[in-house]
This record gives sequence, structure tokens and C-alpha cells, in this order.
Amino acid sequence: MTSDAMRRWIISLAIFSLILKCSAITADYAASFSMSAITADYATSLSMLVNGVLDLTTNDTGIIYINSTDTGSLTAFNYDNLELYTGDNFSKLSNVVDMFAIASYNDMMGDMIFLYNYVAYNGYHEPMSMAMDSDFAGDVLEYMQTGVINVDYTYIVSTTTDPTLASFYTNLSTQSNPIMQ
Repeated sequence: MTSDAMRRWIISLAIFSLILKCSAITADYAASFSMSAITADYATSLSMLVNGVLDLTTNDTGIIYINSTDTGSLTAFNYDNLELYTGDNFSKLSNVVDMFAIASYNDMMGDMIFLYNYVAYNGYHEPMSMAMDSDFAGDVLEYMQTGVINVDYTYIVSTTTDPTLASFYTNLSTQSNPIMQ
């Protein structure tokens, strides 16, 4: 097996693992509406997304929705409802929407911001990278400046389950207007 084929096989296994983990998380979420829904599986899946481990497409199509009335959105993150046709990442993004619902219910706004944008960028890692010049960084800065996010960075960091994402938000706060910190 070539190294490229091996890499694709490992990534496929990781995606399959994410699908299984998110299914289990969704079952936990439906059964117990509490902070216990934020499990190690959720944290592992989020970490895989944040670190770009699941950057392979799933080659399936469909329409993905994130609707504030379905997820009980926080007033501190005034996101627009999202409807996205994906030509290549439907099952992957469906699981991310499930994770978004868990984060929303548990008031994990730092996670919600990342997951919402991950769906908006069709599940591709490059625009969502933790680089200070990424599209995601620009989006968060714009959210802060326009009031889409109406809390400070400290709150966003405290409502994030992934240490890499928390560090990203902390570093991003130094690039923001000091008035918004």
C-alpha cells in the first residue's frame, strides 16, 4: 500500500470514528440534557476538527441546516441561520451540526463559533486553520467588531473545550481592538 493510500485509509478510519462518536454523543445528548453531554468523545472529535485531522471529504451530497430555533442559540452569539448545499461533505457536516447542537445546549459558545464556521466553510480545514491570518480568524474578528459576538474573549475562551482552540482565541484577542477585550 502506498503512503498516500495509507494516509487516505487512516483518514477514512478517523472519519468513520467521528461519525460513530458523534452518533453516540447525539444519543447521550437526547437522553441527558446536561453538561455530561460534553464527553471525552465530543472533545476528541472537536480536537480532530480543530487540528485538521479530518480534512478528507466524504464524497456525499445534501443540504445542511443550522437554525437558531432548533438549537436554542445563545443571545451572545447572534449568528444567521445557515443553509448550505454540500456536494462532498454531507455526512461529515451532519455530525458537526449534531456537535453544534450539543455545544449550543451546553452554552459552549467558543465551540459553537468554531463549529458554525466549520460548516459554513463546508468542512474544509484550510480556511478554519488556527493561523492568525486564516479566514476563520478574520470572521471572529469581524463578529467581535460588528456585535455578532457580544461578549469578551475571556468568555469565549472559557466556553471552549479544546485547548488549541482556546489558545487561538487568546492569541486572536491580542490582534483585536483593545476596547473589545
